[in-house]
Amino acid sequence: MAYAIRVRTGAEEGELYPLFENREITIGRSPTNNIFVRDRNVSRVHCQIVVTEKGCVLTDLQSTNGTFVNEQKTAEVDLKTGDEIRIGTTLLQLEQVDDKGRSITETAVMI
Repeated sequence: MAYAIRVRTGAEEGELYPLFENREITIGRSPTNNIFVRDRNVSRVHCQIVVTEKGCVLTDLQSTNGTFVNEQKTAEVDLKTGDEIRIGTTLLQLEQVDDKGRSITETAVMI
């Protein structure tokens, strides 16, 4: 199963970032992250997502303002498709995508 992170709010709104299996995807304010978020309330390296054969695991990397999944502060959580991730004032969402990187949910809606 393939996954991606969609930026729902903020400077990168609408961007879709693919997640790759067995790779640590870092998210934060520093441009060295896999997902760069321009939000001064986000730590330089805020959190990470790892995709395994069982799904996606999000881990907060001791960020200053915390990581929230579905408005619950978390240190580590197994993500489900559709979960909303808030870091700083930026809202992200986990999506399931097809082999071409298109959101399965959006594809189904457009048909």
